[in-house]
Amino acid sequence: MSDALRVLQPAGWKVPRGYVNGNAGRGLIVHVAGQIGWDPDGRMADGFVAQTRQALANVLAVVAEAGGGAPHVARMTWFVLDMDAYRQAGAPLGAAYRETMGRSYPAMSLVQVAGLVELIETNVISSKIAREVFEHMWAGEGSASEIVEKRGLRQVSDTGALEAMVDALIAANPGQAEQVKTKPQAIGWFVGQVMKQTQGKANPGALNAILRAKLGIE
Repeated sequence: MSDALRVLQPAGWKVPRGYVNGNAGRGLIVHVAGQIGWDPDGRMADGFVAQTRQALANVLAVVAEAGGGAPHVARMTWFVLDMDAYRQAGAPLGAAYRETMGRSYPAMSLVQVAGLVELIETNVISSKIAREVFEHMWAGEGSASEIVEKRGLRQVSDTGALEAMVDALIAANPGQAEQVKTKPQAIGWFVGQVMKQTQGKANPGALNAILRAKLGIE
């Protein structure tokens, strides 16, 4: 692993606290998957600060496998459910950071994902679409709700519209419909066709209920 990173601080800019605007380095590049606050045995730490400490320790454990340490961590993105909990953590959170990362401050971003979870739980978007929304959040395009509205990603839950699509498919494909009676798993073909028409935005639960009723599947 190469030497520690060189901080990039434009002249005249106010020096940030707890992170850097940029850094530069050379040598081996290590990609670390997302880490959460559980230990090697899968036990989740108790509370926001403890989970943060454990997640940081997990990151460093992976980096150590490549011969590196905290000074070699170039970038870090924090995903939090509760922004208020993050703000209220204050000094204990800072102490947990220093215990693990020392005085190494990567280029960092903070993303609140609670809005994304809420959109899934309220059936505004499906879990499949949530992955797309998350990618746009990662790219800094705004909050989950803003991205959903801007990109037209709302789930199609209008039963009337879904029934019309299903009726048209059954009428155009009587053989496929008949096959479902003996092979219920063949319903997946109809699901795929409706998803294709709606660009993956059909409400899966509503769609499956309509298909089972229309095709006579108990």
